[in-house]
Amino acid sequence: MNREEIQRITLIRNAAVQIGVDPMHICFLDTLVELNAKMIQVGSQPLSTNGLLEMFWTCSSIRAAWAALNVKID
Repeated sequence: MNREEIQRITLIRNAAVQIGVDPMHICFLDTLVELNAKMIQVGSQPLSTNGLLEMFWTCSSIRAAWAALNVKID
């Protein structure tokens, strides 16, 4: 799912750049791509308490980045 999300965000980012969206919004989209890549990396590691905490932190950061862009996630 994270790979598909990276592709979707990249398409949104490229379209946003083409129409001249505020660079701060582009920064949030870049951050979302990085956080989803981090989630893939953490998810491929063996299960551990630290890994679960890192996944929780990354998930919370993804939700916060979407919220900064005024996108509601359920």
